[in-house]
Amino acid sequence: MGKLILVRHGKSLWNVKNVFTGWTDVDLAPEGMEEAKKAGELIKSNLIEIDICCSSYLKKSHPYRLDYIGNGRNDACRHQV
Repeated sequence: MGKLILVRHGKSLWNVKNVFTGWTDVDLAPEGMEEAKKAGELIKSNLIEIDICCSSYLKKSHPYRLDYIGNGRNDACRHQV
């Protein structure tokens, strides 16, 4: 049986300032980059292979932030808004 993994973006630069981000394309704060790295490490440590990835186009949600997508396969990710 397949698995569905949901990962929310990490803390954005505007989250740090307590400003609502919405659809504004704001980058991740350093803390958000660390959160993304930890999420990727958890997925790797549980030996979960990613076959398909869907993500927003926004910088804060972009899957390259998670160091796990497709285990090196760039074709695994498909974007959706």
